[in-house]
Amino acid sequence: MKRYNFYLILFSIITISSSLKAQQVIVTDNASYTTPASGAMLDVNSTSKGFMPPRVALVSITDVTTIANPSTGLVVYNTGDVGLTVAGLYYWNGTIWTKPMTGGTGDTNYMAIADDGTVTLNGAATTYNDLLINPSTARNNGNNVPTWALFVNTNMFTWTFADGSLKEVTFTVQLPHDYKEGSTIFPHVHWSSTAAPGTQRIKWVLEYQWVNHESSFAASSSSSESGFALAGVTGRSVAAYEHIITPLGSGISGTGKTISSVLVCRLYRDGAAADDTFTGDAFLLSTDFHYEIDSFGSRNPFVK
Repeated sequence: MKRYNFYLILFSIITISSSLKAQQVIVTDNASYTTPASGAMLDVNSTSKGFMPPRVALVSITDVTTIANPSTGLVVYNTGDVGLTVAGLYYWNGTIWTKPMTGGTGDTNYMAIADDGTVTLNGAATTYNDLLINPSTARNNGNNVPTWALFVNTNMFTWTFADGSLKEVTFTVQLPHDYKEGSTIFPHVHWSSTAAPGTQRIKWVLEYQWVNHESSFAASSSSSESGFALAGVTGRSVAAYEHIITPLGSGISGTGKTISSVLVCRLYRDGAAADDTFTGDAFLLSTDFHYEIDSFGSRNPFVK
């Protein structure tokens, strides 16, 4: 009898296994739900319970040790307990563990990695960086020349712009390949003084032309932005040797501008202007353009 029961049980297991391999599977707490969705091998149905995927602690997005040899499409819930600290659902895309897109703002604000490795930042996921122009790279045309003068210590020199006259430097700058094409850029002047500006004002002016590649510069026209020391705007008293950042205007529109476009610039202190009231010298520390980033470079030399 025991031998008979053993063979009966073995036959039942083999029959059930064969049936499961050949049929769709329903997991449900609803006795009346008996027909699975036509396209599903596994149909999980409930109105009061959810699906609990395997919970693991991934070390990184490239972790192939916690789950050895993960198959493409494998889904897990990362607990965030170790190296990969952002908890949530992840799937293995064949190369890395990736979080699925979520609803709401996640549909438009996200970082995407294309099959060719191109990384793009979309919507509000963009970031900013500064395109820096050091004083030593700026030049002058022989007229209205600022003085290359000692600023601090015994060997630290930079361009010095005196009061009472117009002093200028010129430079060019190229928009990098991570620039978000068409977005506004924001120029600033970083400067200081060996004398205390107090609440007096200093007037900086940026004259420029911004041209795409395969486009032409204007022979005799340009645009300009001007800015004053924040001391003059807020009334806060500025000390000697303080690092001051002066925004030049409210931003330069980048409508139609692309990567590898070039700005040809003339920066000057209009020390003779009535609204430049600071009587001391201004020491130029740097000039920068605050610009928006929407990619990790570009895949092509001149096209995003």
